[in-house]
Amino acid sequence: VKHFILHFARGGIVVGKLKETEDKEYTISGVRVVENAKENRLQLFFAGIPSKEIRSQLKENNTFRWTPSIGCWQSYLNRWCIERAKVILNSITE
Repeated sequence: VKHFILHFARGGIVVGKLKETEDKEYTISGVRVVENAKENRLQLFFAGIPSKEIRSQLKENNTFRWTPSIGCWQSYLNRWCIERAKVILNSITE
């Protein structure tokens, strides 16, 4: 666990913990989801090519981009993108 120290003008010191940087991995509707904290990326690994509708939803508002070098759809790792991914992936009925 990493720590940080804050120094205040009046000489007080506060020691706290930085956010954990562990990767998380889980599956939703057959899609492997990786919360890659080290790279600050949310990565979606589909078994094949997702439907045109799903691809359109992923691209909406430039949320996710196809990354051929990794073979996944990815975005920045933040709460909004995680929730958006869950909504899109839970809509898959195939």
